[in-house]
Amino acid sequence: MTNRLVSSDSETSEALRHQQAVQIVGMGASAGGLDAISEFLASMPSRTGMAFIVLQHHDPSRRGLLPELLRRITTMEVCEIAESIEVRPDHVYVAPPNFDLAFSNEKLMPVETADVHSRYPIDSFFRALAAEKGQAAAGVVFSGMGTDGTAGLRAIQEAGGVTLAQEPNSAKFDSMPRSAIAAGVADFVAPPGARPCAS
Repeated sequence: MTNRLVSSDSETSEALRHQQAVQIVGMGASAGGLDAISEFLASMPSRTGMAFIVLQHHDPSRRGLLPELLRRITTMEVCEIAESIEVRPDHVYVAPPNFDLAFSNEKLMPVETADVHSRYPIDSFFRALAAEKGQAAAGVVFSGMGTDGTAGLRAIQEAGGVTLAQEPNSAKFDSMPRSAIAAGVADFVAPPGARPCAS
């Protein structure tokens, strides 16, 4: 597979939709990830036919402000997942603090976690996404400390989906993307404002 960066919004979205049949893009981040997520979504056209699901490590004692912040930078509808829902294209869904995400009867649902200190919410969701969507899944790992996301990207890759990691030099904290790259589970590596695809 040959990697290249594509600057055309329409070409990129068409490539992801038709070449990779992507329906759902899972995006995981931790420390320093808000800027990367914002840049990625701001560079995305409002109509791609894809849904974007955001998971970011939170302080469990604080109310999540991520949906409000993302509404300022994208024209897509942004929703925090409070109950079991059908995932719709051209929407951004945000995982609530202190919850993992899972699929049940083809719907996305929040799952409360008992242990907030040793959880890997990005890995957990990426595995669920891989099992649910197969080659119609995509996973992106942005800035963050630790290795959360690496195992999940492997699951997406093995299911035939497409995987991306933020270019480490563009990340405020590069441990998460570097872990994915070192493990060989990132099909593409790019800054958050550039969407790569296969040629």
